[in-house]
Amino acid sequence: MLYALWAKQERRNLDLFIKRNLWVRPEEGPIVRFRPNGIQKAYAKMKDGLRKDGRPLRVLVLKYRRGGISTWEQAESYHRCCSREGQYAITLAQDAQATEEIFSISTLFYERMDPMRRPRRRALNKRELNFPDLRSKFYTGTAGTKGFARGTTLQRVHGSEVAQFPGGIFGTKQLLAGITQACRKGDVILESTANGMGNWFQVEFFKAMKKASPWTPIFLAWYMDGSNRVPLYPGEKVKPKDDEEAAVVKKYGLDTEQLKWRQLMKAELEDLFFQEYPEDWITAFVVSGSLFFTQTVLRDLMPRCRDPLAVEALRAAECPAGLLDCIQVWHPPAEGMKAFIGADCSEGIPGLDLSCGGVLDLEGRQCAAIHGYFRPEDFGQKLALLAHWYNDALLAVESNEHGHSVLNTLMNTVHYPHLYRHKDYDQRTGRPKLGWQTNPKTRPQMLDAIREATEQGFMEVNHQDFIAECFTFVKEAGKWQARQGSNDDTIFAWGISWKAREKGSRKVGYRELGDRPDMPPEEKDSEKKLDGPGFIALKV
Repeated sequence: MLYALWAKQERRNLDLFIKRNLWVRPEEGPIVRFRPNGIQKAYAKMKDGLRKDGRPLRVLVLKYRRGGISTWEQAESYHRCCSREGQYAITLAQDAQATEEIFSISTLFYERMDPMRRPRRRALNKRELNFPDLRSKFYTGTAGTKGFARGTTLQRVHGSEVAQFPGGIFGTKQLLAGITQACRKGDVILESTANGMGNWFQVEFFKAMKKASPWTPIFLAWYMDGSNRVPLYPGEKVKPKDDEEAAVVKKYGLDTEQLKWRQLMKAELEDLFFQEYPEDWITAFVVSGSLFFTQTVLRDLMPRCRDPLAVEALRAAECPAGLLDCIQVWHPPAEGMKAFIGADCSEGIPGLDLSCGGVLDLEGRQCAAIHGYFRPEDFGQKLALLAHWYNDALLAVESNEHGHSVLNTLMNTVHYPHLYRHKDYDQRTGRPKLGWQTNPKTRPQMLDAIREATEQGFMEVNHQDFIAECFTFVKEAGKWQARQGSNDDTIFAWGISWKAREKGSRKVGYRELGDRPDMPPEEKDSEKKLDGPGFIALKV
């Protein structure tokens, strides 16, 4: 009766089940009872928060090395299969050795459990815990098995070190497509440390952080684990070695023991430190190949990014309601502020390119950004709201492809007057064209300008999506562009905004068409021929 009561209590209480039944083999020595560490508890709390809406979990976990997440996931799967009927859970590892190591965790769970309480096991497969009385089983396998899980109904899937799965992006995508279909009503948890750029995990995690993916991202940084520290010797003092370390200490609130641990690990691992023990979700992915932006500069920018204002602060700043669900704001509008908005437009179809609009002020600060999937007409209306809020900012919309629809909405539907018109530097006559023209001449000019602004500190960078895209902007097929599977919409939005700011700076200024009293008659006549009202840059 006592065992039956315990089993009933533990069926719905994972923490209680772990405390009473499970043992683990820690790095430092002998087998001990499983007592979850701080990061495991924090991770479990994150997932509990995601479960509140009752939907199955679809989670991507970017983690640091040896935090115990795989052990926790094994405990969850084991608990489900040995305490409930009709459950089928699987764990997939990246290679045969990792498969054996992970399976040893669950076999230790089973072997050290009270024989009077553990379910009867059928020994059919050395990597499967099969409980025939419950009709449940827990299998640990290696990624890459052809046709794995097809035709099978699963209740739980755990993928370990997914960034190292064989088969490239397409192979991983095929494997996971079969698994997620087999586990449509169950939880799918895919966790990994970073493994460079261009693999399925990196591409999908970046999309998830932009809310452009069905997966929910969870990022676990090394400093979230209280055990990642080294005690100081009596009288020892540890200080930041440079501005980068000082910014990291301030950003993440590191104490001296954590700083000492970081300095020692960074000296040991060098550049791989950011991959094995990441501090943010972007610089975790070590870049290989030719990168347009300087990687060390991008890493230095991450801890300096401001946190966006909370929704309550946006409402207090009278942010238009139509922007609250898609905007990040670091500097709200102020009286007398002159602002410049660059916009990169897309078709608005989920899974393809996103649209982005970025707000700069005269000081070169990234003030706000809207970023997401918007149909061109909706994007035009949101840009108008954003521009009006920022004191009728000068709005520069890329006029290529879907930008024409956005400009049409701005001109003929919402009638926004302060639109940027582009005039080539070597064009002496003719009409300035509405919007920013991206062509073989202006594209490299804009990219060189945004790189210089970023790397020389002329622009205050706050938009983390922009930094993420800089890490995937590489030279492929002889052209600087986003790596396959990645995006560059924020790069072009901020680049256009920077070029608009250059023409609308204090030295140059900007004015409404035809409003300059000393304008020569021929120039005034030329501007009268322009279609509709708009803003144009003054000449230096």
